Amino acid sequence: MNRYIFILFIFFTIRAVSHPLHLTVTNIDISGETVTVAVKIFIDDFTSAVIKSNNLQNDFNPLSDDTVTNQEIVKYIKNNFKISVNGNYVLLKYLKKKKEELAVWVYFSGKCSDSADNYSIENSLLCNLYGDQRNMVIIDRNNNEKGLEFSLTDTKKTVTFGK
Repeated sequence: MNRYIFILFIFFTIRAVSHPLHLTVTNIDISGETVTVAVKIFIDDFTSAVIKSNNLQNDFNPLSDDTVTNQEIVKYIKNNFKISVNGNYVLLKYLKKKKEELAVWVYFSGKCSDSADNYSIENSLLCNLYGDQRNMVIIDRNNNEKGLEFSLTDTKKTVTFGK
């Protein structure tokens, strides 16, 4: 777990315009039947990934708050990030986005069975851009946290929580 803390520390303290890390951080909070997802992505990387993946013009700005922009963001994230609970995909509903320095947080919520034990995560965010991409996921269910690391060659993982 110390490795995850170190990586998160680096991610949250980078201040330079150009960043050497290709990293996203996703927090998943499961409380009862509610799943809340918060994805943090560097703005420049996110812009490039959405443009490439969705075949958009180079003037795409993920910070713009118009409906079309939000639809493109949701499309990209839903195509590259999925949660399934006991074998059933969680339908994630877009809530909002928020800029934080050089990154943007994108928030979603969904519903799942509160008696679920197995959570499968698929995370290929930004893997279409960078071979060294790392995607950190912290999943919290009833104050029991587990950390996962995803990469270009390792995009699917399952977590089991005991009762």
